[in-house]
Amino acid sequence: MAIWSPSVDALWVRANILLAQNENIEAGRLLTRAMGITKRHSMSLRLNSCLTTYAKALLQRGDISGAFEIANQSLDLAKRTSYALETGRAQNVLRDCKLSSGEGA
Repeated sequence: MAIWSPSVDALWVRANILLAQNENIEAGRLLTRAMGITKRHSMSLRLNSCLTTYAKALLQRGDISGAFEIANQSLDLAKRTSYALETGRAQNVLRDCKLSSGEGA
């Protein structure tokens, strides 16, 4: 796992930079790659972070229902693993999804 951790971290950081530049398609591609690595090597905390960030990318792309679904998966995983920081991040994305769809204020 040691060699894969920095690879996933680098992909995740690059994806976040791309999202800040509104490059959500390329960010999604990098996150998909990172999620594949995390699943193959049982890195659940990194998978959780990638899921939340992927949900952000989908939301930025305008796919509110996809973002909502992925953010819910991330929230469920964060709660199962007691990952408090990611629980908060996933809840923020879910809130943003509701705001984007006009449900919440």
